[in-house]
Amino acid sequence: MSRIVFGSLLVVMLVLSAALPWLSSRRTLVLPDIAYRYANVELPPHFTPPEQSHDNTPSDNPLSDDGATLGRVLFYDTRLSANGTTSCASCHVQARAFADGKRFSSGFHGAQTDRRAMPLVNLRYYERSRFFWDERADSLEKTVLLPIESRIEMGQDLKQVVDTLRRDPIYPALFGRAFGDGEITKQRIGKALAQFVRSFVTYQARYDEGRAAVASAQDDFGNFTLQENRGKALFMRNCSTCHMREGNEHFFGEIPANTRLRDTDPTADGGVGDVTLRAADLGSFKSPSLRNVEVTGPYGHDGRFATLEAVIDHYSENAISDPNVGYMIPRPLKFTASERAALVAFLRTLTDRASLTDRRFSNPFVEPTNDPWPSIQRTVLAARATLQTLGAAAVQAAVVLRSVALAPEPPPLPGPPHLKFLDVMLERVASFDRDADRRITRDELPERMQALIARGDANADAALDTDEVRYLVKRALPAPPHFRHRPAPSEGLPGVVRDLRLPPSKQALTLAIVSAQKLSPRVNDPADSTLYANVRTVLDDAEYENFVAAAARVSRSSPAIR
Repeated sequence: MSRIVFGSLLVVMLVLSAALPWLSSRRTLVLPDIAYRYANVELPPHFTPPEQSHDNTPSDNPLSDDGATLGRVLFYDTRLSANGTTSCASCHVQARAFADGKRFSSGFHGAQTDRRAMPLVNLRYYERSRFFWDERADSLEKTVLLPIESRIEMGQDLKQVVDTLRRDPIYPALFGRAFGDGEITKQRIGKALAQFVRSFVTYQARYDEGRAAVASAQDDFGNFTLQENRGKALFMRNCSTCHMREGNEHFFGEIPANTRLRDTDPTADGGVGDVTLRAADLGSFKSPSLRNVEVTGPYGHDGRFATLEAVIDHYSENAISDPNVGYMIPRPLKFTASERAALVAFLRTLTDRASLTDRRFSNPFVEPTNDPWPSIQRTVLAARATLQTLGAAAVQAAVVLRSVALAPEPPPLPGPPHLKFLDVMLERVASFDRDADRRITRDELPERMQALIARGDANADAALDTDEVRYLVKRALPAPPHFRHRPAPSEGLPGVVRDLRLPPSKQALTLAIVSAQKLSPRVNDPADSTLYANVRTVLDDAEYENFVAAAARVSRSSPAIR
């Protein structure tokens, strides 16, 4: 492509970039005279027991009504992006529990992210206070600022954001109410956004209504159907050791885990391993809260699962064992069709529908009516996206031509067996050297891994050479010991029978049968067991199928069964 064409494209794109912020500013901010209540919201007793608060709010940024109000305005303000088209809410939609309904989100210039936008509910109660799928940010205050400067998501310089807000007549007053004076800084922007995000707490789901009326989450809930209570029992037995550690009802996975979502391709997303540079962490990803999970699909860090049923199928059919977290799912769970339906029914009881429309979390900006500018803006955006695509294609073509001209030469790898994990990580990092010049630049590294350059760039050339990569990998310490997940108390076959939620007469007969006989973990073939034959006389086909499946899971995971 000629220099003239490139020059023309550049001029048009600069004009569009200058025009878009002006076009996007034609909105009216509408806030209540008295700030909505965000702080000191009364939560149900089961939700935050004193001994398990897990609140990660820092002492220097307590949640306040005025602080969260400022955060709400910032969250929806498109001027936080380079071209005035994208806000935090563009990828974190209230109706989807602040997730996106797509596998990958589109950034300010049309480029797509390489991971799904995570739901933001109940982040205040993630005890580890680490965020993103790979947990690369160690506070929510840092997390909320990174997308603003992301070259894919919002592409804005925080200094420019500060200057823009200082010139806006509404913001000094909002900052003054939130922080005591009208000074605007990037740190205060981060604090206000973090306060608003911490206020996304869901606690009014049907699960919470049922839970408030019983002593324990293990009890049947009076407002649940038989299928929902059965799904809850299955969840408590098979899923709660990861998603409800020690009875925590925020439904987070305690730590990132490898659940076999990483492809075998060595260049595939390494998750936490791409941050820690530890081979044992490759393929580990953070688990979002399961609250509101019904509306946060598609699922997985890359959105590969379109439905909840597909997620359950993955865990049903795959043995999953992560040495970092200890026991998880040593053998496929093999849920039956009715068990899968019951689990999905239970997960849907975690939906807090009030939070999906709560005005406190809605867009405070009102679009002007009968205004031609929105349609003009959409036209401008479409033209700009087309130009961006053409420019990206030209750049990619140049990269391909250059890589063809250069013979790839991977960096040398250490040979001793005890350093094998170094080989794995060196190969992983070297896979980003697209032009094979033995230097990994910012443009070659995924944006989520940019911090590696800051950590290892000893010669300050904004790239990592072979020696710098080797230094980073060698410096990575072995993963610290983590909590070892223990199976929920099995209660043996009587527990399996209770999970079935049978009619009282059938349950009493079946409990009598299983309590009178022992079942060896090694003898779980229904064809060879008197116990199964006796149970078969009591249960119908579907009930018996579910009993056999659940008994097989218990017999494989328990040292002794009664």
